[in-house]
Amino acid sequence: MLDTAAPLPHAQPQTPLLDVRGLSKRYPNRTLALDDVSWSARAGEVTVVLGPNGSGKSTLVRCMIGLTEVSAGAILVAGDDIAQLSGARLRNARRRMGIVFQNASLVPRRSALANVASGCLGRNNSFLTACGMLPKVEMERAVPYLQRVGMLPLYAQRVDTLSGGQAQRVAVARALFQDPVILIADEPVASLDPDAANEIMSLLAGLARNDGLAVVVVLHQLDLARRYADRIIGLRLGKIVLDAPASEVDMTHLASLYQSEGA
Repeated sequence: MLDTAAPLPHAQPQTPLLDVRGLSKRYPNRTLALDDVSWSARAGEVTVVLGPNGSGKSTLVRCMIGLTEVSAGAILVAGDDIAQLSGARLRNARRRMGIVFQNASLVPRRSALANVASGCLGRNNSFLTACGMLPKVEMERAVPYLQRVGMLPLYAQRVDTLSGGQAQRVAVARALFQDPVILIADEPVASLDPDAANEIMSLLAGLARNDGLAVVVVLHQLDLARRYADRIIGLRLGKIVLDAPASEVDMTHLASLYQSEGA
């Protein structure tokens, strides 16, 4: 099982693994979803992004992983601006980011181990893998990743029989199997009960502090943000209105993000 009880001390300030600079996104209907957004995420830290519906969180994630074209600004991933990349160079840059979504997005009838091994597709894209036939070496290589998230005893179980929390652990293992330097989790605990949500957040925090990943988590749960974040970014109407160490943020600051304009 993952040991997150004794986090490693943080290193001295370093170059961010993810550096968002002056990011703006305006859709064809003229809606300005992101307005001059700048922030960064460093190795060994959990950065939590908060904000109400319509604040720009989903657009931010899609821009960061290269699924939505930016209107202005830069998104530096380990020094490369993915906003300026395309084709093979963009695919290579994306492999530095592991992605975990609210829906675990696993292949239901496949085992936990096969789902983790499917994380090799970004670097092992062949006719056989396209047909769902994963190389034996990749299956063997996936075993320690399942162990890392505490799911090795269920390696052969079909993922459509797993609980929501167990499925998300498999999704995290699959993301880690890509050997990323950044792990982005988009509302990974939104559909989980409180105990499972805490387990997933503890897992993600351990991966930051013990494995040196830059972990970015989009959340709605304010209590989880305060408990597990090192830094909190608050979005409102496409702008950053909060960017501070979690230790300096109280519930009043967080609650203000969700107040209506007329409140």
